[in-house]
Parts: sequence; C-alpha cells; structure tokens
Amino acid sequence: MRQSFIHEILKRVDRSTEPTAQLNVTSGSKTLNLKVVDKNHVILVGADRFSCSWSNQKVAVNYRQNDSGETSVMSVELQ
Repeated sequence: MRQSFIHEILKRVDRSTEPTAQLNVTSGSKTLNLKVVDKNHVILVGADRFSCSWSNQKVAVNYRQNDSGETSVMSVELQ
C-alpha cells in the first residue's frame, strides 16, 4: 500500500453511502475520487466535524492507495 499526499481543490463531497464518503478533488486537469471509509473516524484539521457541504475549497489530503488503485483517506485539512 502506497501513502500519498495531495494539496488541491475539493470540488464536492458525496455521502450517499453512510458512513463512507467520496471526496472529489481536482488536481490540474485530473480529478481524483478519494474514499473516506468512515467519516466519523477520519482525522480533520480546520473543522470540528465532517460536512457534505464542503465545495470549491482548498484542502490537503493524506491517503493510501493499494495496488488496484483503491484509496483510503487518512486525514483532511481544510485551508
């Protein structure tokens, strides 16, 4: 499993399958969909609780990616 970091723009949050969430993050011309396994247990910096209303906001995200490309977010920092 590979650990990665991205500092870009969070376009939207999809929380349609509780307690997971998908972060739609743009990086240049690429869009990354990063999975939060449990929104109640992800590390947050700059926010007290996870929100689906976050959009068009600068973020720094630490995540893991396995060999098949599946991601798991470890922390989200709102800036």
